[in-house]
Amino acid sequence: MLLFPIFLIASFVHGADGWVNFGFPTSVFFLPIPMLIYFAMIGRRIVRMKTSPFYVADASFSNQNNFMFLNLVKPKDYDFKPGQYAFINIPEISRFQWHPFSIASSPNNDFMVFMIQNNGDY
Repeated sequence: MLLFPIFLIASFVHGADGWVNFGFPTSVFFLPIPMLIYFAMIGRRIVRMKTSPFYVADASFSNQNNFMFLNLVKPKDYDFKPGQYAFINIPEISRFQWHPFSIASSPNNDFMVFMIQNNGDY
């Protein structure tokens, strides 16, 4: 996510070499749509994070399997299907990193349960 703006700038600079009788880099033909999609995704995540945050009901650790169980209070208007995943951001660890985790609970429960295995620095 953080490397995408660098990619856009690099492709614009790289495309500046092929002016191809247009008077401007040819990369401007294919960059606006990915840029709009990228910034729309980021904006949507930020708005949803600010307007409808989830609250942690319980967090527990399993020492034998190196798992963490994260229970979040499910808002009344939030629906999901079995097998879906949710992007989780923990601002205390990193404001810019969102990681996908599978939802390990039933849609009928009042809580959303995530089983997260400790596998790295986040």
